[in-house]
Amino acid sequence: MQQTVYKCDECGRVKQETNHWFCVSAPEAMEGSLVLSRFYPGGPKESLHLCSQECLVARVSKWANAIRSVRETA
Repeated sequence: MQQTVYKCDECGRVKQETNHWFCVSAPEAMEGSLVLSRFYPGGPKESLHLCSQECLVARVSKWANAIRSVRETA
């Protein structure tokens, strides 16, 4: 059986057995919103996989800056 390898979408770290990861997605139906959850294999394919609180905060910060720049240009 082939095992899926997950990598952090922020820093590139490979998921290990005991890591505590997060998933982040931005569903189209909830424009301007993020959905955060604990990582689980087989979760939504459009989710970002983040290996730590540090990477989660970095990604949310990027998202907030993008939202702010869109609002400022509108």
